[in-house]
Amino acid sequence: MLNGQPASPFYDDMNLMLPRDRREMTAWNRHYYSTHPLIHNWIEEVVGQVCCGFNLTAMDDCNNNELRIYKDAFFDKKGNFRHNSTLRDMTKELNIIGETIPYVEVDEKNGTFDIALHNPDFVNIKKNLDGNSMSLVPDDNLVKLVNSKEKKDIDLTKTIDKEVVRHVRARKDIPLSPILVSHLAMMGSPYDLRGTSRIVKYLKSLLVDDKLREMAFENNINYVVSKDLVESMRAECESESFKHSLQNQRNMLEEFLINKIFKPFQRLHSIKGSVGISWTSPIDTDNFKFLFKN
Repeated sequence: MLNGQPASPFYDDMNLMLPRDRREMTAWNRHYYSTHPLIHNWIEEVVGQVCCGFNLTAMDDCNNNELRIYKDAFFDKKGNFRHNSTLRDMTKELNIIGETIPYVEVDEKNGTFDIALHNPDFVNIKKNLDGNSMSLVPDDNLVKLVNSKEKKDIDLTKTIDKEVVRHVRARKDIPLSPILVSHLAMMGSPYDLRGTSRIVKYLKSLLVDDKLREMAFENNINYVVSKDLVESMRAECESESFKHSLQNQRNMLEEFLINKIFKPFQRLHSIKGSVGISWTSPIDTDNFKFLFKN
């Protein structure tokens, strides 16, 4: 015990300032991504490294004609994946808040697929004996809509899935289908249900950095980024574990695309051959050195 304070990290003054609620933690991480140049550029470089682009490779006796069907459906004339911006958003979410929850919308009539992202702040995840279940917390606008007595709102409510309306009116979460919804997460522990942001480990250094910036402004002097923050981030980027973590993110994206997009597309169009993914360039963490130059 020092200065009469308990010898516990949870009673340290700076640790007491850190958010305990998951939504507040997410808000902090988004704030530093949006407002701190070093954090912002670091995350953007991670996204660029992970989402460098990929090609489809023929597997399981997939012939050239079948491979062309896949490419025509998912790549534009320039050879770019049609959902690349969504993949970048997924990767960005993985690193900023530690997880992303994409769902796939399938138009069976036209044989097309679309990917959208749920806001993790409005998704509950529970562990069951047969795996994890996910449900969507209805937002205020949806609750107001389905309970409205106005004719235009009643007509609009009729276009919404009846099961969704039933759950909202019963003030219950909306179950999410594991077939359509995925949970990609960077777990801090194998027992965690939710992901851990890449930024979390730097929050105390970022608080110090905020104080240094405030002092520099008050004293009309040049602001210098916290040396502790820079050196810690540099050490992480030079480690082998950092490179492996970026590769793991690619593996997650690859598994998502194959299981949620390409395999359903194969079944929907009765294609015999399947496809895999080959990335267009290797991950090179040496590129991160530019972030830490004086």
